[in-house]
Amino acid sequence: MTYIPLARKWRPKSFANLLGQCHVVNPIQNSLLNNKTHHAYLFTGTRGVGKTTVARIFAKALNCHQGVVSEPCLQCASCLAIDEGNFYDLIEVDGASRTRVEDTRELIENIQYAPAQGRYKIFLIDEVHMLSTHSFNALLKTIEEPPEHVKFLLATTDPQKIPPTILSRCLQFNLSPVSNDTIIEQLSIILNSEAFNFEPPALVSIAKQANGSMRDAITLCEQLMATHPDGLKLEHIITNSLDEYCQRLINIFISQDCQALVSTSQEIIDQQLSFKKVLHTLIEHFHALALLQITENPDAPQFLQLTAQKIATKHIHFAYQILEKGIFDLEWSPNPALGFQMLLLRLMNAFQIATENRLPTGFQKNSEDSTMLSINAEQWEAIVSTLSLDGIGKDALNQTIFISRLENQINLAAKSAYLTLFTPSVKDRIEKALAVYFKQPTIKIKLSTSDNNSAPTTPAIIKEEKQKQHQAALNKLIVENNFVSRLLSECDAEIIKTAQK
Repeated sequence: MTYIPLARKWRPKSFANLLGQCHVVNPIQNSLLNNKTHHAYLFTGTRGVGKTTVARIFAKALNCHQGVVSEPCLQCASCLAIDEGNFYDLIEVDGASRTRVEDTRELIENIQYAPAQGRYKIFLIDEVHMLSTHSFNALLKTIEEPPEHVKFLLATTDPQKIPPTILSRCLQFNLSPVSNDTIIEQLSIILNSEAFNFEPPALVSIAKQANGSMRDAITLCEQLMATHPDGLKLEHIITNSLDEYCQRLINIFISQDCQALVSTSQEIIDQQLSFKKVLHTLIEHFHALALLQITENPDAPQFLQLTAQKIATKHIHFAYQILEKGIFDLEWSPNPALGFQMLLLRLMNAFQIATENRLPTGFQKNSEDSTMLSINAEQWEAIVSTLSLDGIGKDALNQTIFISRLENQINLAAKSAYLTLFTPSVKDRIEKALAVYFKQPTIKIKLSTSDNNSAPTTPAIIKEEKQKQHQAALNKLIVENNFVSRLLSECDAEIIKTAQK
């Protein structure tokens, strides 16, 4: 007998078996009970949450031999044919592969014919957002006023790409990510049914990695079953997982172990893990750490609970901001692997700058007063970028040079043209933000002019230089691209450089 993958074998065949989507199932069943079904439905949600499944169950409920029912019987010829994929009146269309307007017109021509096998002719268009604009325009009139025997069931992971004219003609249902508890319970049922040994903590880890997708959880579980036929253990999943790497990285940031950072980042690169997923997992960890410092959560992993007790709050917020910006910058990096490694180095440097118990590299104590520091320009730029300031306050600080700090006073310099930005209200906001950063009751800033400084290095100048270097790297990448080179040489093309806004 042909082997059936677990995700297909355990796909729900009735509304009663559809997990975690009561907010979608209940209104659909009510409309079926009252025989007041709409002509077009749109099911949205992330992958693996049941969009296509709920559409197929809906099709069975509409064409069941018992009549239009709130729950298909699963026994009649129509229900069995739909389950087997042999029902003539359920036309499933892959929007990703049939994007041409000619395909849509062929579909529309088929609509006028009466159902051959069931009560309704149902068009299930998966990933409908992939259709072209012309295809949507061709479908518009038909989806608004189809024949009485036709129902449209549309599914998509990206409803923002669907034209409003189509959206306004459909009843929309958003399927939620499946909760971890629901995934764990279902995996337990599946593994017990398959007579496969497992440790409950292993299912917790699988559910977390599935990120709300029941299909992803079952597929990952099946992959691990093939790799470890003797049974699932937590150690099989935690090894080289995103969580394990992120825990290692956070410990590295705290311990300032440069060699370990290089080796771990290279290991992630060699494993060809998604840099985005690693960084997003790091963000989730720092968010969890921030919450654990203000609220109790006994269900949180032990690693996070222990780390929250030994890590400074400023470390967490500093790292979170760098990660948010770094993920965006990584999209434009000419070499994602190098960009990823540099971001991790920046994170470790952020921990070094924010360290409270010792002075980081580049800081020097004044011999006359133990509370006076001298901070270099790059470190001042890093500090300014993390302050909870916006508008004029941020703009004003970006034009300053750090001179020194003595107890609760910070001495800054700026060109006289920028000193006018420091109005009393702006100064007050800056001082409050600096007090939060340095964990002082109050901080006062003292300003002087830097007009005599022939080459002042301010955060604004450093940022501008970084942007120029980044743009130069992108320009080089474009010029060295083989396709661009051919266009330039063979088509007499030229690259027009436009001014950046």
